[in-house]
Amino acid sequence: MTMINLIIKMKDLNERLETLSANNQLYSLLWMYQAEFGKTLEQAIINDNSETMHYIEASSKKFLEITSIQLIKKPDDIIYCIDGVKETKNKNYFLSMFFNHKLLDNQFLHATAKNKYLFQLILNDTRIIEVVMIGYIKLLLENTKHMVGIKEIFLHDSLPDMSPSSVEYYLSWLFEEKRLSVSAIGYFKQHFLKKYEMLNELK
Repeated sequence: MTMINLIIKMKDLNERLETLSANNQLYSLLWMYQAEFGKTLEQAIINDNSETMHYIEASSKKFLEITSIQLIKKPDDIIYCIDGVKETKNKNYFLSMFFNHKLLDNQFLHATAKNKYLFQLILNDTRIIEVVMIGYIKLLLENTKHMVGIKEIFLHDSLPDMSPSSVEYYLSWLFEEKRLSVSAIGYFKQHFLKKYEMLNELK
């Protein structure tokens, strides 16, 4: 029996976390077993979120760190690993931890904003939304700096579901950078007239 099969057969998830921490190659092998990976991830989240110091704390943090830095390479990978996490509060804990990681780049955040399913999962957490949308807009501005207008942010399917203050903030930013299309400016003027007029006067 291979080592990964032995790990999967372990009923004690804390024992599994300890065994994994002794050999980094085992994490990517466990990743191929979605349900088992999700169970292990949830246990690591529970341990990491515990108010009391736990003997398994170090191996739990290592599991979360390797998952975030090495195993998750695209937004769909986040969905893949949290699908096996049963409790919503544990999913939210991991999402918050992941999107506050300093190694996230604007390319990943831009892809997250365009992933409809994942965007809906994070929509109620204003801190995550701010991180994602700032990265999204920064990449848009970088990629379109020689263009007169940009429709992408305006046409984003999830934009109407965001809080009005967030939508106003992002559209104001793009308006100031002259990256809104004519139709997007019309939307901005219709829904946020006072802000539009204020920014127009500053031109």
